Amino acid sequence: MDANALLKELEQLVQQLQEAVQDLYEQVSETIGRIPDWLGYLRDRLLDAWDWLCEKLTPLWDWIARYFSRPGDPGALQALAGRWTNEVGQPVGGEATVADAGTLLADDVWVGIAADRYKQALGPQRAAIAAAKTSLADTMSKALGAVATALWVEFVAVGVALVTLLGLAATAIAAACGVFTAPAAPFALGVGVAAFLAATTAAGIKLSVDSGNAKSDIERGLADAAFGGGSWPKAVVS
Repeated sequence: MDANALLKELEQLVQQLQEAVQDLYEQVSETIGRIPDWLGYLRDRLLDAWDWLCEKLTPLWDWIARYFSRPGDPGALQALAGRWTNEVGQPVGGEATVADAGTLLADDVWVGIAADRYKQALGPQRAAIAAAKTSLADTMSKALGAVATALWVEFVAVGVALVTLLGLAATAIAAACGVFTAPAAPFALGVGVAAFLAATTAAGIKLSVDSGNAKSDIERGLADAAFGGGSWPKAVVS
């Protein structure tokens, strides 16, 4: 599925959740109006439970706002990973054997001090070209792919958590219809909120770890000795 399409579905689930919370509020308000004075204890418990739920909902809405402000684009990362393989890794990999004294015409017709120095420069050039594929292009492609996968996992985790939370919201609304069951309604949704935050936090931690590993892999690739400490080896020797 396209990442943007999935993101729109997640946004629709969030809207449904907001509507469900509003429905729960209205049902709780209606039930409070039906509680007789001699059951004032139940009314107080319901009001306390609702206040407790409102406190639990605040970090939920905060998390949702942060997430949808920068959800990431796994599809774009996968496309970029493919470009590193197809447009850099494969073309460069085929050139590694070209920078070899045994395959160059200069090896046969060029002699003297200049020719010897040119041949001395071929080794580092060949190593750098080979590393450009194995240490750079392949590493970049793998790292970007790993982050893309972690983003997909987070997308799915958020979707599953939202669907689960919507189910619990429906249960809470049903419970809020009864005078004696209403005090338990906010707690039912509150438990779902805690489960949502736990699941999405776990997915976020995985994304953070995978992103950190990808960054480390890329840094190691760029530090490959074949690049001469961060720069391309000289084409000539003095």
